[in-house]
Amino acid sequence: MMSWDVLLSCLPIGLFGFHRATEVTAGRTYVENPRPRICAPELDLEKLTRETWAAIEHVNDPPALFRHGGNMARIEEDDNGIPVVQTVTTNRLRHFLVGVVTWYKLTNEGEKVCRPDGELIQNLLATPNPELPVLTSIVEAPFFAQDGSLVSQPGHHHRTGTFYAPLGYPSHRAAKSYRKPTI
Repeated sequence: MMSWDVLLSCLPIGLFGFHRATEVTAGRTYVENPRPRICAPELDLEKLTRETWAAIEHVNDPPALFRHGGNMARIEEDDNGIPVVQTVTTNRLRHFLVGVVTWYKLTNEGEKVCRPDGELIQNLLATPNPELPVLTSIVEAPFFAQDGSLVSQPGHHHRTGTFYAPLGYPSHRAAKSYRKPTI
């Protein structure tokens, strides 16, 4: 018999359609896990897609996922450490989502960790004009925006769609999201 707490944990709570929770992993308790939690076996693909987009919007600050040339993209470094735009594939999106969202399903024994479904991943990639920051270019030096303002802060500049990555700047910041909270 499942408890009410387990049943209620699948309900969307809070501003982003998910809630913060305590996570127990390998005997350690991580309090106030900032990772969104999504009950993955949801049969309504449209609802699950909306919840996942809300989670992506929540964790994508600073941006790690962008819209580039009509496709979902991320910034990676090539073999020489130069930042390049890389189209997000099914496997890359699954990797990102597993790193930033806690996916679970309910069983008779309680919650069990699981992975996002392949159909969900494909649906996310097929979303037309996703609400992601637009990435137009990557530069390695400060630049002037069209309004004449100097852009010298590393990272994504929303108004121009330009990512400023000076030499030595970590061009993709997704690794920050993968760290577990400290005890």
